[in-house]
Amino acid sequence: MVLKIDYEVFRLVRAESEKFWFDPYSYIIVDKDSDEAEFIEDPIPFPFTEKNEAERAFTKTFGKKLAQFFERITDEKDFMNWFWGTVDDGGQILTDFRNFEDKYQLKKLTDWCEENSISYYVDKNDWYLKSFIGG
Repeated sequence: MVLKIDYEVFRLVRAESEKFWFDPYSYIIVDKDSDEAEFIEDPIPFPFTEKNEAERAFTKTFGKKLAQFFERITDEKDFMNWFWGTVDDGGQILTDFRNFEDKYQLKKLTDWCEENSISYYVDKNDWYLKSFIGG
């Protein structure tokens, strides 16, 4: 079996908590609170992106002083206010963040596949994925 990573699978990594399970035998992904979940013998928690994880990772791409400024912000509300005040320029910085976020989450998903010995391929012709990885 091979896990096809397309938009339908990719979007699940955007959950902010452990919401889905992966069945290593059938390669299906189910909501862990669903009826189907009880039939999975050895579920593997599907990866997810913690709240503000991609945003915090993006600030590391800033210049040294700005990156250090964001690193020192511990209050999540303050962080998000500063982050969006900096990034939401309606132009290139916002576009760069959206592209970074997509690539970050795709890498998180492919790393998870490799760590769990899950065969996969990224569908480069998928309508959404090709917008940031090419096709």
